[in-house]
Amino acid sequence: MMSIVRETKNGYISYVKGAPEVIIEKCKAELVNNKFYELKKVRKQELLEEYNEMALEGMRVLAFAYKPIVKSAKDIEQTLAERNLIFVGFQGFI
Repeated sequence: MMSIVRETKNGYISYVKGAPEVIIEKCKAELVNNKFYELKKVRKQELLEEYNEMALEGMRVLAFAYKPIVKSAKDIEQTLAERNLIFVGFQGFI
């Protein structure tokens, strides 16, 4: 898993990528068509199944998520930047 924190005009945003099972476990919501949905256990399982299907097709798969942080840069800790994330999707590549 890897994360970066970028400054924006409204605070900071943590962008995270990594193994799908790790990222999905750290997410609390999902962004779909510009709307946020709570990421419940059933949906997490569906996402993991989608990831497994992609992997069975021979793809390496990364999951992506983010999280707005409204603190100063000096107050941001790695654990804060990498929990309660918003899942945005997978990328599969060969």
